[in-house]
Amino acid sequence: MIGSSKGENKIIGNLGTKGEGKTTLLKLLLCREILRGKRVKVFFPFDYIYSEYNYYKEISENFEDDIDVLGQLIKRDVKEGVVDIIAIDELDMIKFDRNMDFLFRFSRNYNVDILYTAKRTANISKLVVSQTDELNLFKHRELNDLKRIKEINSEAEKIVRKLNKFEFLKVKDFNLDGIYRIEVNFENLEDCLKKYFEG
Repeated sequence: MIGSSKGENKIIGNLGTKGEGKTTLLKLLLCREILRGKRVKVFFPFDYIYSEYNYYKEISENFEDDIDVLGQLIKRDVKEGVVDIIAIDELDMIKFDRNMDFLFRFSRNYNVDILYTAKRTANISKLVVSQTDELNLFKHRELNDLKRIKEINSEAEKIVRKLNKFEFLKVKDFNLDGIYRIEVNFENLEDCLKKYFEG
């Protein structure tokens, strides 16, 4: 379960190079929570990402890289109480400003979990990273991204350079938690969602 039974919410970030498994892990986490009865909303900045979601289209919304639009959509859903979990795919594609940090704090105040993915760790606001409870770090190659990871945890920077596809290093509260591998049959994942949405 993402949030605890005590009602504490969580912020989870999946960070790493394109094609390493960030969105796959995001989908797995969301599928698990949907099947537990959680109400989920996925936001993404560009139309092309939409095609990757298949059954997630039912719970997805495009905000076209506009932080103000994203803020309005999140505030609407959170205040109306229609969402337990917000997911933002490709968070690093959004121009960061104080509004993004505010949205993360705002969601925490309303006890809403946030999951996000990003290719460029260096482009994620330090305030957002500091609010993130769990980082799932996939392989990184860019020097600026590796430098940011070293700031988060010096041991993590060495490990993420060597990870294989679909492997990730979990960092909880800035402490290393272990290396994990995504083991999933993609057809079963889509079947899981198809059954949920089609009955």
